[in-house]
Amino acid sequence: SDFLESGLIIDIEVGLGPAGELRYPSY
Repeated sequence: SDFLESGLIIDIEVGLGPAGELRYPSY
């Protein structure tokens, strides 16, 4: 649970760049 949560947070933080709007809602 913590591992998946951390992974999602990392992906979201990285996705906050040019693709942030596309990646964040996908989760």
